Amino acid sequence: MENTFDIKEELKKLPDAPGVYIMHDKDDVIIYIGKAKSLTKRVHQYFQAS
Repeated sequence: MENTFDIKEELKKLPDAPGVYIMHDKDDVIIYIGKAKSLTKRVHQYFQAS
């Protein structure tokens, strides 16, 4: 069984609470660290069509 990353499922797991998030590139190198009043709202913004 192959593990696949499903962004929609991962976004559902985020709490609607303040916190810090870390973005990694394909090589697992940290490319961004951010903070938000609502992790759900902030991280969803990254994955919306502009």
